[in-house]
Amino acid sequence: MSIGPITIQDRVADFLQAKGRAEVHYSGSHKYRQFTRSTDSEGKPTYYFLGKMGAVRIGRCASKSRSVTEIVHKHMKEWEEEIAMK
Repeated sequence: MSIGPITIQDRVADFLQAKGRAEVHYSGSHKYRQFTRSTDSEGKPTYYFLGKMGAVRIGRCASKSRSVTEIVHKHMKEWEEEIAMK
């Protein structure tokens, strides 16, 4: 049985989980997978939102979030290279 290629979304999800971010299983959105992040200056929780093609956004909700795809992908690639060297 073949499992098929790992997607960019799976790679980013693995990276976020390796960095201690837990996936929120009900995000209220079918468009994004949601991961815990931290709290903002007002003490309200913020999240990572992961799209089907690997796009990453941060914010309190998907509609008021901002893109951090380039930064997260850069760190993910560094993390993958570090894992491959072990």
